[in-house]
Amino acid sequence: MADGQGRALGSGSNPWCSAFLHFKFLLFKAPVARWVFSFAVFWSMIKKIRKGREWYMKIFLQKTKLLTAICIISIFVSISKVVTAELPEWFNGAEEWFQFIDNLSMAYIASYLFYIVQVYIPEKKKEDSLIPRRAALQREVQLFTIWIVNMWENFYKYVGENGILKYEMNGNILNSQALLKIYDDIELSKECHCIAESIPDKSWESYFKTECDRIIEFGNRIIEYRASELPPDIFYAVFYLTSESGTISMPNQLLKIFHSGIPNEYNVITLGQLIPKQAGSDIRDINMDVESIKKLIVWVNQEYKFLQKQKKYSLSNICKITSFADLNK
Repeated sequence: MADGQGRALGSGSNPWCSAFLHFKFLLFKAPVARWVFSFAVFWSMIKKIRKGREWYMKIFLQKTKLLTAICIISIFVSISKVVTAELPEWFNGAEEWFQFIDNLSMAYIASYLFYIVQVYIPEKKKEDSLIPRRAALQREVQLFTIWIVNMWENFYKYVGENGILKYEMNGNILNSQALLKIYDDIELSKECHCIAESIPDKSWESYFKTECDRIIEFGNRIIEYRASELPPDIFYAVFYLTSESGTISMPNQLLKIFHSGIPNEYNVITLGQLIPKQAGSDIRDINMDVESIKKLIVWVNQEYKFLQKQKKYSLSNICKITSFADLNK
């Protein structure tokens, strides 16, 4: 009697219970229904990922695409294990293998969730909180790089416009041989139109000293205050250009020596004569100068690309270096 009442209650008096029992029968007794249900669940997950909510795409797919893809596959395996539980085995021992794979999938899902909650989300929050400092650092290195290349470009414009340059460059100043030719064609005593009107001595010597002092001072500030924040290769590029460069720091030091009362025994006329030679030879090697600048340009543009994708902050003051025509922007 009680059983009859219970069946009547489940199948007749409560339409929701009746619907659930019919769904359960179709799901676990009909093989086609099991596969349709499994595919529907998997396809629904794929559609949600493709459409994506912003928070899901940002947190789970930005840096963990491979881990997330494996987790989705693991979820699909676990769902398939449930909905195909009563299907006949495809081969002897298939059930044991499927159970083993399902256990691995469940373990991976648990590990993935632990990683996301305990590692990835805290690291992501920490990284997001450092974005303003990262933007400031990118801007500082960008300015440092721009000032150097802008100085080189002014040299190139001068020798090109005045027909002094005797070397075919095709507009590329980031070439050690071309840069040496430009330095050789800049006479220190000649008038320079790139310097401020308030400075009475408008020679290329004054312009070079003024620019080098500004570049070196700014580079030293980056080295002093940003050492722990810069990648090692970028830090060394700034350090080299500030302290050891054959086109900036060394010529600037020689000019200061010549103007400190020490006679100019070498009769220096051009900037090129200030570039130091290798010991025991006449070779002037400035490849490291050019490579350091190229490295800084690549890093600045990579950081710009990353910062442009950040939607949490408005970073309107950051810029990239695309061509020498854009260097003053």
